[in-house]
Amino acid sequence: MPSLSVPYADLSSTDLTVDAVYEGGPGTGFGDDPIHKILPTQNRGGFRRGVHPATRGVLRGSTLFAVLYANRSRPEWPDAVDTFRGTAVYHGDNNRPGRDLHDTPHKGNVFLGDVFRDAAGGRQGRERVPPILLFEKAETRLDVRFRGLLVPGTVAEPAPRALKTVKQAASSGTFLNYAATFTILDVPVVERRWIREFVTGDFHGPAAPTAWRLWVETNTYAPRSVAKVRTPDEQRPDAPERDLVEEIVAFCAGDPSAFERCAAALWRMTAPATHCLVPPIGEPATTGDWTGRYLLGPVDDPIALEFGLEARCLAADDPVRESDVLRLLVTVRDRRSFGVFVTTSFFEPPIHSRIRENGYPMVLICGKDIDFLLRAHGHTTREKVRAWLTRTLG
Repeated sequence: MPSLSVPYADLSSTDLTVDAVYEGGPGTGFGDDPIHKILPTQNRGGFRRGVHPATRGVLRGSTLFAVLYANRSRPEWPDAVDTFRGTAVYHGDNNRPGRDLHDTPHKGNVFLGDVFRDAAGGRQGRERVPPILLFEKAETRLDVRFRGLLVPGTVAEPAPRALKTVKQAASSGTFLNYAATFTILDVPVVERRWIREFVTGDFHGPAAPTAWRLWVETNTYAPRSVAKVRTPDEQRPDAPERDLVEEIVAFCAGDPSAFERCAAALWRMTAPATHCLVPPIGEPATTGDWTGRYLLGPVDDPIALEFGLEARCLAADDPVRESDVLRLLVTVRDRRSFGVFVTTSFFEPPIHSRIRENGYPMVLICGKDIDFLLRAHGHTTREKVRAWLTRTLG
C-alpha cells in the first residue's frame, strides 16, 4: 500500500501520520523545507527546537517541542529506526574533533542530557519532557517522512541508561557524542489540535495522545510495533551509497561458497549470541543450508535454538524469488527453530509478504541491512570492506 503524501501547500494545517511523506516546496532553498512549514522551528539541521518567542534565548525550561531529523547516510554513525520493536537510535549533534560534547551550535546534546535526566526523575520529571517528533529524509528532493512520536528510553533500557556517550570517528579525528535510544509510541497520528496545544506549552492538554499520557503518568512504554513488508526500494541502499555492497558482490563473484562465508560473518555481526555456525558437509565449495545454534538464557544454563542460513550474492536489481527461499522455508518448518536468508539485493514482494503474513520465523537480511551493518562496524569505504573480506574469508 503506497504511503500517504501531503502536498507542500497543505503542510501548515495537516496532522502528522506515521510513515506519511510531507513534500518540500518547489525550490531547493531554506524556505522550501517542509518541517519548517509544519511546525514553528528552524528550517535546517538534525536537531531543531520549538521555543516560546519570549524565551528564545534561554534553553532550559523554554523548549516546547523538538524535531529530530534522522540521518541514515552518515557513514560513521547512522541513525536507526526499528519498526518491529518500536525504537529509534539517534546520534547527537557533536561531530567535530576537539569540541566539548555539549558545546554544539544548536545545543542538541544539552537537550538530550536534559530530557533523559528528566525522564528518570519520576512523574514530575516526565511532565517536563516536551513532545519529540522524528522525521527522516524521504526519497525525493526535500521531502521528509514522519516516523513517530518519541519518548526517552525503552522497556528494556529505561532512561537515563538509554543515553550513552560514545567515541566516534571522522576523517579529522575522534570525538565524543551521544547515542540516544527512544521508544516510538503507539500513536499512529499526531493530530493538528495537539500540535496547536503543545506549540503554546501545553504538553498535556485534552488532545494529548493516550500513549503519551500513559508514559507521563505511569512511566509505561507503549511502543508502536509493525511487522513491515519492505518495498524493493526500502531493501536497497540509495544509489550513491551502493558501493560497499557492490564491493562484496565483486569480491565474491563466481564463488557462492565465499559469499556464504561472508553472510555467516554478517549474521554474527547481527546476532553475537550465535554459538556455532557451520557449512554443509561436503567439499569445501559445497553450498546450501548452513546450520547454527543461537543461545538464549543465563550464561551458565542457556538454551540453544537451532537455525538454518542460506545466502545469495546478487546484483542490486536482481531479486530473491520464492523458489530461492522455498528450501529454507521447508527446512525451518520441519527441523529448525528459525531461518536466516542473506542477500546483497532484495526480496520480491510476494515472498516477503507471504513470510511476514504467515508468521514464518525467518530473518531476511537485504542489501540495505548489509550496508548499515558494514558502516556501523567501521567498514565505511570500499577499501575497508575489501580488507574486511580478505581477513574474514582468508
